[in-house]
Amino acid sequence: MLSSTIWFKDISAKQDDEKKDETDEVKNDDAAAADKDDEKQRPSLLYYELLKLVQAQSDDELKALEKNLDVLKRQNVNDWHQLIEWDIPDQYEVVRQDLMPNGIKAKYSDKQLYEQGSSSATFHANRFYDYNEYLPQLVLLAHIVDDEFQKSVQNIFSIDKKTNTANLNARDPDDDEKKAPGVDGVVTYSRGPVKLIERAQAKSENDYVNEAFPTSACVLDFNRCTLVFNDISTMLKALKLFVDKIKYYQSGSIIGIVRDKNGFEEYVKQPQYADIKLNVLIRGTTNNIIGEVQFLLKTMKRYKDKAHNLYSVQRQQEYFDNSVTKILPKLLDEDKQLFVAGNMGDEKAILKLLVLNNKSEQDIVKIDEESGESILQNACYLGHDKLLRFIGSFVPEKLFIDRLFDASQHDLNAIEAGIMGRSVLSLRYLLSIDAVKERCINDKDALFRIVYWLYRAYDKSMSLYVIGTLGLDEVKLRELQKHKCAKPEEGKFSEFAKRYWEESISDEMIQRLCVKTD
Repeated sequence: MLSSTIWFKDISAKQDDEKKDETDEVKNDDAAAADKDDEKQRPSLLYYELLKLVQAQSDDELKALEKNLDVLKRQNVNDWHQLIEWDIPDQYEVVRQDLMPNGIKAKYSDKQLYEQGSSSATFHANRFYDYNEYLPQLVLLAHIVDDEFQKSVQNIFSIDKKTNTANLNARDPDDDEKKAPGVDGVVTYSRGPVKLIERAQAKSENDYVNEAFPTSACVLDFNRCTLVFNDISTMLKALKLFVDKIKYYQSGSIIGIVRDKNGFEEYVKQPQYADIKLNVLIRGTTNNIIGEVQFLLKTMKRYKDKAHNLYSVQRQQEYFDNSVTKILPKLLDEDKQLFVAGNMGDEKAILKLLVLNNKSEQDIVKIDEESGESILQNACYLGHDKLLRFIGSFVPEKLFIDRLFDASQHDLNAIEAGIMGRSVLSLRYLLSIDAVKERCINDKDALFRIVYWLYRAYDKSMSLYVIGTLGLDEVKLRELQKHKCAKPEEGKFSEFAKRYWEESISDEMIQRLCVKTD
């Protein structure tokens, strides 16, 4: 859904209209005020309206979760306390695939790959081995052992193959505790697919980037399954049964528990999704691999299923906040598109702006407020003569010529920019226009500046062409020695602008510019 560009739509105009109809409200909630401040700083994209709805729905779902879990807690307070404190002693200080008994070990160490000098700017040996050699071995092993792993879990709980459920109460029907209200003993088994190699690599790169080589060894849930319970008491009994079966070697291919993670410890601090995950060691024919068994309350599963869809929207926020909101305005800014097209000499992009974006001739040669430039300056400087001819073909001649002589913040016009860039073809086109040529000849300031830049950016063929076309022989150049350019108004140009009124045409300039071809 979020791949659609509709979520980039700017709805600021609509919001402004809505604000006119709103009555003033006084809010004392600091958190709400902070949220409002955040919203003010964000661009008014349709995505953020969706995000508001999603966050509101997420809050409602969390409240429903707390309510449903409170019902389970009241049924047996002691079981709830046992659940949040449930733990088993750690057998390993660090849990990784390559540190387990008979786990898959890397054939090379990080140091060996580095010292062999097999890494370069385009090839990283450590990374290549990690994701192209070691990780595929783990995925292959996971596929080999998966059937036996899933069967072992099913056998521990006597899961019915048709319904994927079992009833733990049936194991001991005389147990009065199991007959307590709300304790149905039902466990529902769900098989998880073997983790895709792409997902495993992404997890390694994002979550374990700072872990020891190979980082793929930190992925512990290639093989996984879930057990869902309607009540806390049944979940605790299932945990005890599972641990005991493994302890007394009655668990098939599952030969040990290497780590447990009790999410209910965090739930007590702040209500959120919680489960208990047991990472188990699975026996293979030649190597062992770590898998995961998830113990989950049904009310948590409902919340997880709904929250997952909501989270898929929420997790895009960082992308919109940090990337889209900074880059998208530039991509959608038609003025910036125009100047980019000018820099690239892209006539098709200019045509697209004219046809699809309904730009006028005035828009195409508009002056940028910050730089004081039009598209013509860079087109001339970079020698995009075809683009200049294209623009000159549809922009009214007077407007086109006025823009050619408009100076930027650095007091540089398009013709002078063409001389600086030694763009002979651009200059040939511009000076082929009679009105441009006449304006250069009749405007002493313009003529003085052309001569100045012909000398500063001297190119023999360019100078000969311009001097010849404008009819500037030595006599006329000597006349320009007497000319002083007018001083512009204070602050009209930037401090880096050329101070033409302080310059003069020297004998050296005339001597160089009057050199004839052999």
